[in-house]
Amino acid sequence: MLKFLINSILSFFNYKILKSISFNNSNFILLNIKTNQIVKIKFNKHSKFLARNEYDGYGWYLKNRKRVKNLKLINFFYFFGIQIEKINGKKVNYFSNFSNNQFYIKKFINFYSIIWNPKKKLLPAHGDLTFDNIIFCRNDIEIIDWEFFKKKGEVYCYDLVYFFLSTIVLPSLLNNKIKNDEKKIKKVWKKINRWNMELSRLGNPVTS
Repeated sequence: MLKFLINSILSFFNYKILKSISFNNSNFILLNIKTNQIVKIKFNKHSKFLARNEYDGYGWYLKNRKRVKNLKLINFFYFFGIQIEKINGKKVNYFSNFSNNQFYIKKFINFYSIIWNPKKKLLPAHGDLTFDNIIFCRNDIEIIDWEFFKKKGEVYCYDLVYFFLSTIVLPSLLNNKIKNDEKKIKKVWKKINRWNMELSRLGNPVTS
């Protein structure tokens, strides 16, 4: 009854709840139906820092993609958040095994090389790059949730390695083992290695 009442009040102001606060997630996400914008508010003691960080991360990302910086910081009582355009597309199931997601893994690796410039020693980093923070649109790819943005920078391929390892580790958490995809995993890993020879120190990502 309470949820229905809240939704009714929000709909009057052209808002719709997309995600409410849960035990392990303090994000409250609304959609402005009229403007098609997302309002994301974080209800915890770090909300101001995380909102500012996410604002800076999106700002860097939009600048790199040569887009208008259509976002703003929001202050909701004692909590903070951001407002940004809604992105329509598909999220890949990050618990699905490497073979099933291989097409999207390769697609994102190619996309990474467009956004991050290998000529620079240190590059701003997303900080939490998994399939959960990537949206595959019809003719493009978008990266969302920049709250762990590393403005000071990390070495080239930092985010890409984080993403790549998550495609192996996250499915194994669900299945309690790494599926026999070692040949396919090593093939994709070699492609990343060619971009940054420092990664060769990590060895085989399946057995290391």
